[in-house]
Amino acid sequence: MSTSTPLILNPERLRRAISASLRGSSLAVAWGQFGEILKYWLFDAKIPLSGVSLVFWLTAVLSADQPLPHLSITPEFGVFRSQAPLQLRVQLGWDSSRILRGRLQLEFYAQETKIHTWVSREVVLAASEIDLPVQIPPVLLRMEGDSLNIVASLITEQGTFSYKEIQNALHWPDWKRVLMLGLIHPEGGSGQTSDFLASSTERLSWAEPFDLTRTLPDRDWARHISCRRVPLDPSQVPLLPLELMSFDLLLVTSEGFAALSEAQLNALAEWTEGGGALCVAGKTAKSRRHQAFLERMTLSSAVEPTMQFDDVGMVRSLQGKEWSLTSPGMGRALVTFRPINVDSPAWKAASLELWRIKESQRESILSAGHWSFVAPDDFDHMIANTFFHPLAPDRRHEQELVSLLMPNRVSQVPFHIVALILVACLLAIGPGDYLLLSWLGLRRWTWVLFPSLAIATGLVTMLIAQSYMGAADYRTSISFIDLTEVGKCAKASRFEMTFTATEKELQEEFKQILTVPVENHLPSAAEIEDPYLSSRVPAASASLINEAPATDIGRVPLNYTHVRKMQQWKPQLTRQTSIGSNPEVQIPELNWQEFNPAALSDEVIRQRLLNEIQSVLPDGRILLLHQDEIYSASKLESTAVPQSIEAIAVLARQVGASPQSGLFQIFSQISPSGSGQFEDLALLDRSDPEQWLLIVVASTSPETHFVYRRLIRGTEP
Repeated sequence: MSTSTPLILNPERLRRAISASLRGSSLAVAWGQFGEILKYWLFDAKIPLSGVSLVFWLTAVLSADQPLPHLSITPEFGVFRSQAPLQLRVQLGWDSSRILRGRLQLEFYAQETKIHTWVSREVVLAASEIDLPVQIPPVLLRMEGDSLNIVASLITEQGTFSYKEIQNALHWPDWKRVLMLGLIHPEGGSGQTSDFLASSTERLSWAEPFDLTRTLPDRDWARHISCRRVPLDPSQVPLLPLELMSFDLLLVTSEGFAALSEAQLNALAEWTEGGGALCVAGKTAKSRRHQAFLERMTLSSAVEPTMQFDDVGMVRSLQGKEWSLTSPGMGRALVTFRPINVDSPAWKAASLELWRIKESQRESILSAGHWSFVAPDDFDHMIANTFFHPLAPDRRHEQELVSLLMPNRVSQVPFHIVALILVACLLAIGPGDYLLLSWLGLRRWTWVLFPSLAIATGLVTMLIAQSYMGAADYRTSISFIDLTEVGKCAKASRFEMTFTATEKELQEEFKQILTVPVENHLPSAAEIEDPYLSSRVPAASASLINEAPATDIGRVPLNYTHVRKMQQWKPQLTRQTSIGSNPEVQIPELNWQEFNPAALSDEVIRQRLLNEIQSVLPDGRILLLHQDEIYSASKLESTAVPQSIEAIAVLARQVGASPQSGLFQIFSQISPSGSGQFEDLALLDRSDPEQWLLIVVASTSPETHFVYRRLIRGTEP
């Protein structure tokens, strides 16, 4: 929040500031400060002293001698990934031996606008300190100069402890891409490892080959995209796959791998299958849990084993390879079996494939040392524009989602109906009231007839509005279900629109599900005037700008309460993301394993497989994408695909195949982010002839739709 607005004009901010400034002062000093500022308020600022403001002052002064619990707020991993939830580590300490019970509240502001509130469960302090993990939705600020501010307070039975506002907290504008490379190694990656070797002696770090900053076309691109290395001690690795969404790629050394617990290994596996990118130095696996993890990541089974373990846990590839690059679920896993020469061309190609760099860009990087940028025709105009952000997210699909999810039974009142009501009201109140009462000689009754007509008009308008907008609450949803090779849920992304007929507060309980708002962002004046920028930003839609941001109570995403204030007939759109098995997800019983590159390359087998799915889901829409080709099942003669299913299939096709613009000029896919947009739903690399994307669209009711997706990849490079 900017400090340019005079503090004295905002009683709430005044109370916070004065309360924080008086902490630790004696009561006499506090009263002295109160008198000086009161003198300025009454005589210099010439603003009347209201009773409410006086209460704020007295509250601040009377609580000045209360000791303030220690509070520290830092990024969980030192830095934030762009377009991903913000993970914070909050430390709250209390030196007194007196028991202190309360709830910590954090309010987040973008400039002057509140965007989110987080409240802890009840905490108990007595000469102790506790750690509180906090996760909030992505903060999407449009300009580099925009500030993210945090207002903290501890609410107890004795009163509220207010802290000094944290201004300009670390964040990124939404057009800047910050890639997070996590290095899991004892001592946080500072120690040495023999897993990755280099033929040259100039290498600064064993993790440097994975740093994509080295592939930028020129220095100017560093403003738009960067790669941050984040050292992680094995003890810092989260236990939940949703808490790994702060990373684009994770690199685990053999020393770090040996120190991971079973819960951490399971979180890494589910995150990878949900779309993550993981590199593991797996030359040794002494425990059964580590061996099972490597088998899961390399798709090794008893029927088709790819590795063996000796008595001391040494790993040997049955194919005699140095590493294995596989596609578990929607993600990519690179497992090494022996020390790797990171300068070899084959390893460089494998590391680019792990990043999901597009095939066309991999060729450019391996040959020229950097990825290529295809300049649009109007590039000279764009590069001169201050707001030129070539890697900014493309939000044009958001408006399509809104139109698809809007309930069919909800529509706006036509303008001619509104005009008719207005004209009828004016005629009744004007000539009707005057002429009728004059003719009857009852002009004195105008004071009864006039309010009666006004009330009647209001009631009629309300009834007509309810007939169009509805008197019931609606929930409509589209869920994107990403499947593993055996047909299990790897990641579920549910986009849900809530539409209420009355003003109310909704409280929902979530466990291991991340809920974030999906909002159309109001473009700036420059974006509206610029034709290129306006084509990438949807039109301003007040219907999706939430004036009352949500509040999360508890630990997100483990177990928390999500509170929203709903306004009458104003829809709210949210995204709910889960990684791993989800009991609420219904998956059709199909033989998903039959879809493999060899079968799909045969036209007859391919059409037979698609038709088999269509026979199981006659009202569904079946699509198979391969490069620029779209294959579909033969329509059954007795059925026709509903129009709503057809429209959802079009959206699913556009979202599933990564576009040739923005960030997807470089990447075909990114790791899960759970943000309120579609970027982490892109899967198919159109430039790769070894990739196929199966899309199955089905509905269980007119309000509930599912998009099942399975990415099929060919042989590894």
